[in-house]
Amino acid sequence: MARLCLLHCAVQVKNLEWEAEVLQQRFGAVQKERDELYDKFESSVYDVQQKTGEASGLMVGHSSAYAALAQPCHTPCTCCLRIWSTIQR
Repeated sequence: MARLCLLHCAVQVKNLEWEAEVLQQRFGAVQKERDELYDKFESSVYDVQQKTGEASGLMVGHSSAYAALAQPCHTPCTCCLRIWSTIQR
């Protein structure tokens, strides 16, 4: 009876060791996927920050050009054409 119990316990230990190995491999894969997703997230955030900074820089240039257009102009042809040409760039 004791031998049977020991044999059963040994089989259970082997099964648990195998399950632990499988779970460790899955855990490693999940950690790797997490790290890749986080790197992709950081890269996306950085790209958005870069694009936002470029867009706000462009808006500053356009807003000053629009402000100049809002002021009355005595020589509309020369002045307005120059401002519109800066906006078009």
